Amino acid sequence: MKRGIALAVLLAVAIPVVADDAIPAKTLAEIKAATVFVKIETPRVAGSGSGFVIRSDKDGVLVVTNEHVIHPPAVAGPVRKLEVVFRSGKAKEEAVYPAEVLAADEERDLAVLRVKNVADAPKPLDLAANVEASETMTVYAVGFPFGEALSTTKGNPSPTIGKGSVSSLRENDEGELAYVQIDGDINPGNSGGPVVDGKGQLIGVAVAKLRNTNIGLAIPKLHLTKMLQGRIGASGVRVIKSDADTVEVELTLQFIDPLEKVSAASILLQATGGQPLPKATKPGEHPELPDPSSLDVKLDKQKGTIKAKLPLERHFLQIVYTNEARKDIHTSVSLLDLPKLARVGAPVANPNVPAANPNATPGRPSVPGPKPVNPLPTGETTVGDLKVNSLAVSTGGNLPQPGQRAIVVSPCLTWADDGKAFYALDHGGEAVRKFSFPELKEEAKLAVGSAVTWLSLSKEGLVLTVAGTQEAWVLDPKTLKKGLTFPVNKATRVLSAAPLSVGYVFDTGDGPFDNSTLRVVDLKTGKKLKEYEPKDLGKECGLGTAVISPDGKHLLTTGAERLTQLALDKDKVTLVTTSPRLVQGAFQQPVISADNKLVCAPSGGGNYRIKGTEETTYSTVVFTAGDLNTPLLQLKTGAYPSAVGFDTKAGLIYAQNIESQFIILDRDGSKLKSHKLGKDGFKSVVQILPHPDGWKALVLISDTPFGGGATVYTIEVPRK
Repeated sequence: MKRGIALAVLLAVAIPVVADDAIPAKTLAEIKAATVFVKIETPRVAGSGSGFVIRSDKDGVLVVTNEHVIHPPAVAGPVRKLEVVFRSGKAKEEAVYPAEVLAADEERDLAVLRVKNVADAPKPLDLAANVEASETMTVYAVGFPFGEALSTTKGNPSPTIGKGSVSSLRENDEGELAYVQIDGDINPGNSGGPVVDGKGQLIGVAVAKLRNTNIGLAIPKLHLTKMLQGRIGASGVRVIKSDADTVEVELTLQFIDPLEKVSAASILLQATGGQPLPKATKPGEHPELPDPSSLDVKLDKQKGTIKAKLPLERHFLQIVYTNEARKDIHTSVSLLDLPKLARVGAPVANPNVPAANPNATPGRPSVPGPKPVNPLPTGETTVGDLKVNSLAVSTGGNLPQPGQRAIVVSPCLTWADDGKAFYALDHGGEAVRKFSFPELKEEAKLAVGSAVTWLSLSKEGLVLTVAGTQEAWVLDPKTLKKGLTFPVNKATRVLSAAPLSVGYVFDTGDGPFDNSTLRVVDLKTGKKLKEYEPKDLGKECGLGTAVISPDGKHLLTTGAERLTQLALDKDKVTLVTTSPRLVQGAFQQPVISADNKLVCAPSGGGNYRIKGTEETTYSTVVFTAGDLNTPLLQLKTGAYPSAVGFDTKAGLIYAQNIESQFIILDRDGSKLKSHKLGKDGFKSVVQILPHPDGWKALVLISDTPFGGGATVYTIEVPRK
């Protein structure tokens, strides 16, 4: 499925079950027992979804869920805790276990987890029954709508049973059932849960909602069955060495095969002779290359590799494999351009199969990063009534290299004091860059040679966090010349503000609250002035998403899904106020207006409803700084809000949603216009930064689901 749909929703079909049309009590009890609560934790967010048990044996319990449940957007950061809760909601019986990802299929939004050493494992759902969905069929979805919000105990929530009916069977271009469309009320939290018929037989896996409707979607059981039978997920080619006539390469195949049902694989090659790529005669049918040479692939669990010495010419390449269901499954034909490979000496992806990442989650295909070019190659253009320009700010390293994690694009674009330039991190190139505005000419660049994760302007210069060497560097804001350095341990962000000569170092430790510290450092000497733990600042204060107000007087952060405001006075940090439970889903950081008066915390699932706001989905609550309990505005921007910008000079608010990367609202929060930036495809807005003079803004966008490519769009809004 398309990532845009998957990222927009976490769902549950939730209509009360009618007694005379219910699943038999014994069967229902077994389904509820097999349905589990899935919890994840990243440096920036804690999330949840649903899943269900499909197998239990000596190797552990296997659980099915959605891929997007266990792999949130790159802006959330890497997942560092994944847990499965059995018998959730039963205070005396529930049990929480760590889980590992056995296989993940992003295209179909499915994943299989393994949980070891489960005591009293539930009976798995039966996948053998051959039942087909039909229109008007009554179906039930089991899961955890709204996650922990519906828990009535100190533990985790009990499962909810929802009832609906099949309203349509959606086919893809190959005539295969793509989605089961369900008519019912949809709520966040049930992604990955089972959808069953009146006999309790599995129909599919709950996955998505069509925005502003009561229509939900489920992945048909057919796709889960095919995943469990084993399928190709990714392929890649690496040059080892070459000479004038030959090239030695390593070819890698990554299978999505949690039960290890792929028993054989080979790669077929045929010299092209300059011919165009052969095409399939029918959708979904891929005939074998005529008279190819064949290379047998050595399989090891879900991965296959082979080294071969080949003539230095262009080849057609086709993958053939055998799984539990079929022999000789042929993929589509792709072009293997060995002369080009030998010149660049870099991996190349099969255009029909995503490139393999040697460090990726087993069975999860990586997504090739975008080319580091301007997505609007003609330069300045118009989008509706906006003047728009853009440039790539991450130049290389779009895919993780061996031993590296996926690159997360940090929301730390920073204006120069005069507003005539801005600073941006080049994550892939391990550098910081300075660009003129609005010309977008590079004025300075500092190649760091190690991972950089944050930058912040201070009175003493530009403060750069170099996580790769566990240091902070203070740079000359004009030339980016390196000055003072000091150690920061495991911190990934050092914050300051233009009026300040101190830096605030945030070390989030091994968890959002464990071993976390806030250190205040003198930016003239690099000496530590004071150190705080979260308990010193309030029991619900986390440090992983902190930002500082432009005047340097306040710090905003989150913890326990609440927004917290702290007062800053050099090395003195004190609690001012804490909001009600607010942050839901993927979260990047709080937002503060340039005049220091407005604050909000846009989050992927929308803010929780609090007193003084309307009942609505995917909204962002705006507060006056200093009062995080009285809502000032409620921004209703649409699904998956992640960034807001307050243009106080223009009296406008800028926001986005999953479909529109730039939305303009007036000072009262009324939507004026929506705009889509760049070409179609995945675009995650990481930051919206209005210009100090108003009517202009920078929009930082992550170009791939897993980080790496980043583009800055400059926006000029008409003065109407």
